[in-house]
Amino acid sequence: MEVLLNIAKKSVLEEIYRLTGYTGLKAGDISHVSSSSDDEALLSGYLDEAISQLGDILDRTGYVSETTDTTTQEITYVVTLNLPSNWKQELKSSLTKACTQLLYNYVCKQWFALTKREDVTHYTELCQSTAVVIRRLLCERINTRRK
Repeated sequence: MEVLLNIAKKSVLEEIYRLTGYTGLKAGDISHVSSSSDDEALLSGYLDEAISQLGDILDRTGYVSETTDTTTQEITYVVTLNLPSNWKQELKSSLTKACTQLLYNYVCKQWFALTKREDVTHYTELCQSTAVVIRRLLCERINTRRK
């Protein structure tokens, strides 16, 4: 069974701006720690690395591709999964959320390696735990019941 997950690049970048801005505000150095749309070229490179990381996690289950809306020019990442027919489809939104979290946590990890090194370990651990969640969600199955 083919399962498609859509992740908007714009929403991922907005979450990264929010996270880095909040961290910069709490650190008392918002101009040094936070990211903005001015940093989009650098963040897009990190996001490409995150997509590759997600592809590695999906391994033989699926792949990630990129599509661009011809009218709005907005980029969407499409995660295409080939799962067994007894996979729990009600977990699709949870899996989408976990994949999205992996992307912005990975980018934040890379960003903080430049600006706030003490947070790198935290985001590395978040990426690792999110990868475990993704793998667990991919393994969920509907239990068959015998009559």
